[in-house]
This record gives sequence, structure tokens and C-alpha cells, in this order.
Amino acid sequence: MPVTVGAHHLTLFTHDMDRFIRFYGEIFDAETKFDLSEPGPGGGTLRHSLIDVGGGFALHPFQMPEPTGYEDGSMQMGKRGHIDHLALKVDDEERLQEVRRRLVKAGASDGTITDFGASVL
Repeated sequence: MPVTVGAHHLTLFTHDMDRFIRFYGEIFDAETKFDLSEPGPGGGTLRHSLIDVGGGFALHPFQMPEPTGYEDGSMQMGKRGHIDHLALKVDDEERLQEVRRRLVKAGASDGTITDFGASVL
């Protein structure tokens, strides 16, 4: 049995925080808990936010200038690489179809749903 009780947040990087927040708000009705700009390393400004996507799970994006330097991955925080995808749960078929419709309308999906069968989670 796992010693953890679930996931709290996922940290990832974006070049456009406003677009990121708007996407998750419009598609998933996610709530932005905070959106902060504070002094960053090297005297620059570091912008990050916490976006509640439900079920006790949040996204914690950091706005990164281009180029990021993490394309090849590394053990160093901030240079660990990209995330391929994020899977979010919904309660029922009706909500699944609503999220699908929103993703297609936003141009973020072709609408294909892959049925992996019964989930073990």
C-alpha cells in the first residue's frame, strides 16, 4: 500500500502565464488560488501561480523566458524536461463529453477519446 495519499500539485513551465491560466479556467473551470510575481534568481522577476483543478490537486506553473535551457532534461530543478501530458479525472460521461467539447472548441484536441478500459486508480 502506498505511503502517500495522493498528489498535491504538479509544477510545470509556460512562456505565457495569462494564456495558461485562461486555458485551465475556461476548459476545466479551474480556480486560480494565487498569481504572484516576486524577485527571482539573478535579480529578475519570477511569476508563478497555483491553479486548483479539483480533487485536491493543483497545477503550479512558472513563467519562464525563452530559451529555457531545460529541453534535454537534467537533475537540476527547472531543467528537468517537459511533461508529455496530464490526465485529469471526471465524474461521469456527461462531464467527459463537456470537457471534450471545450477542448475541441479551444483547438487543443481533435476530439479523440481513447478508452483504456477499467481504471485501476
